[in-house]
Amino acid sequence: MGATGVAMELGDLQSADSADVISWLRRHPAVRPKPRRASETFLSTGFEELDQLLGGGFPRSAMTELVGRRSSGRTAVVLRALEAASLRGEVVAWVDAADSLDPRYLVNAGVSVERFLWVRPSGHDWFKQALQASDLILRSGGFAALVVDLAGGELRRGVERASWWLRLARQAERSDTALLVLARGKGNSCARLRLECRKSRDDVCASVVEVIRHRHAPVGGSVKISFSAPFD
Repeated sequence: MGATGVAMELGDLQSADSADVISWLRRHPAVRPKPRRASETFLSTGFEELDQLLGGGFPRSAMTELVGRRSSGRTAVVLRALEAASLRGEVVAWVDAADSLDPRYLVNAGVSVERFLWVRPSGHDWFKQALQASDLILRSGGFAALVVDLAGGELRRGVERASWWLRLARQAERSDTALLVLARGKGNSCARLRLECRKSRDDVCASVVEVIRHRHAPVGGSVKISFSAPFD
């Protein structure tokens, strides 16, 4: 990764004082917050039809949950949003609690690795590590989007630790970051927006995205979005 890339080992996140980590992130030239117009309250999904369905895209300063089975398209949807953010020169982060992110997906999706922070928890307390890292990233500011990938099957424990989700939701509200949580099933009551993704039955390069929960719009709306190639 180049000199302007965002890189920090998880060991540093764990061993360093939280104030030091936040200070390091805030000083990093790639992560410095950029002025944002008051009208920019959404992070574009990169799909015009999905942005229209959601009233502008993924809400910033809020938690969005994307649920669905494997190969439902949830990861592909998020990668498109990160690509759009990269094209605008914004910095994004991914907490890979599921340990499933393939760096080749980032390159193929057009996400700039120079503006991408990748955190990979490990060990028996990986869930706690994931939440702590997410908290630090949100508190640092400067990130357009933070993806927390729990699609490896962690929602049950996540529900049991509702206080953590509430804390992350509140931290997101204090930031300009769109907090995007990937999961297999429903269960996070702190999410302002919940979307269900499922693979299209008649098109291997398409996914159907349905609004399951939206605090400021009717639920039940859906849209079919197409990708340039089949996805996992």
